Amino acid sequence: MAVSMEAGFEGAATRARSADIVESKPKKILAHAARLSGRGNFELSREQRRLMKGVGRLTVQEYVRYGLYNLHKYAAEDQARFLGREVGEMIRDVSCDVTWTASVEDTWLFRRILRGSGIAVPRTIAVAGPTDRAWPGVRHLDSADALRAFFLDEVEVAVTITANTGRDVRHAEGADKDGLYLRETGMLRYEDMLREGPWLIDPVIRPHPFFDQYTFERSIVQLTVVQTRAGTAVPYAVLVLPEEGEVPEVLCALEAQTGRILTARSFDGIGFDDHQSHPGTGADFAAQVVPHWDEVLEMAASASAVFAPLRMQTMEVLVSRQGPVLMHVRPGPDVEMVQAATGEGFLTDGIRTAVGSYGLTLR
Repeated sequence: MAVSMEAGFEGAATRARSADIVESKPKKILAHAARLSGRGNFELSREQRRLMKGVGRLTVQEYVRYGLYNLHKYAAEDQARFLGREVGEMIRDVSCDVTWTASVEDTWLFRRILRGSGIAVPRTIAVAGPTDRAWPGVRHLDSADALRAFFLDEVEVAVTITANTGRDVRHAEGADKDGLYLRETGMLRYEDMLREGPWLIDPVIRPHPFFDQYTFERSIVQLTVVQTRAGTAVPYAVLVLPEEGEVPEVLCALEAQTGRILTARSFDGIGFDDHQSHPGTGADFAAQVVPHWDEVLEMAASASAVFAPLRMQTMEVLVSRQGPVLMHVRPGPDVEMVQAATGEGFLTDGIRTAVGSYGLTLR
């Protein structure tokens, strides 16, 4: 039996590599930027401090990661549109009703709500973990013997196992009498799986064949959804092609109205590289359009209305041959992911207006 163990997509590879630059000393980071740009350390330090005191509150690490020291690419007004993580969190807090966050952060609850609204989500066939919580309509596996019998004797298709918190990511490639085989760490014993649960067990959803030209791993489309009195908008869309071995994770900025790939970038440990073709397969990105795009946008509009008190949402969508499947919704925007993929600042005039309507002035 082939088994895949995954949890909610968090752009894990990009964030893990971002840790390299976060842990570096500011002087070392600025010295690197000075070498790349031909500008002086003092000039860069002064520019970074200006941006730190400005709307974006950019740290030294963020200033260098986004390449804002490159004056050939970023004028002062372009730099001012970039936001640091701190401001992204402020936008999340002001745009989202905190009492609604559990409705999307509890994966089982999230799926049940959307399934009742006619929106495609993964189909859970069992829940694994010792818990007193009820799981109506779903089989509950609460012992090692139950897990062993399930994986060895009953499951005949590849399955995905998602942590109910949506925060853990693992891949398993098989099972025996003792546990599951993880690609990253080897054996996960059934007893350990129970301690780490609950896990939602679902049949694997195969991505649309369109993505095979880039990867056979799971590709995710990430949407930024913004709700105001004027209506619902999707200002940003990013296709995330996962890291595979020595091939880095590639972030493709999409034209939100059409799903067409505009740019493709990968993180190199301190900044971003641009790609015209996939660094692993060589397949071109130019003029490629993610399939079922109209359905993706329709799903985003319908799902965002279900969770309307979360006025800014980040949606993670898997596009299968049959159409889009909504994997997760996160409260607030993923500012870092958008800026990494597009190479442009998140703070457009439209975003500024929307955030202002929530009560946060960004000037």
